[in-house]
Amino acid sequence: MPDYKKVNEYRIEIIKSLGFWLISPTGLVVYMFLFDGTKLFQEMNAVKGTIALLLLFCGIKCLNKAYEINAELDKEENCNA
Repeated sequence: MPDYKKVNEYRIEIIKSLGFWLISPTGLVVYMFLFDGTKLFQEMNAVKGTIALLLLFCGIKCLNKAYEINAELDKEENCNA
């Protein structure tokens, strides 16, 4: 029987990486706001802001899914022990 524990660890890492990648545009918007607010309002509009918030939401969902998978695997591991 193959070792699915290692596969699930890689799956969790890939989902976490995707989540952090999706959150990064929102981080850029916050960075721009903190250090150069005038440039932020010149280059941002409602569409770009909405897209950044949508990507933030998707990134949070990915991180939440990775946490759920990890919790499920921990629970299964404790039941089998």
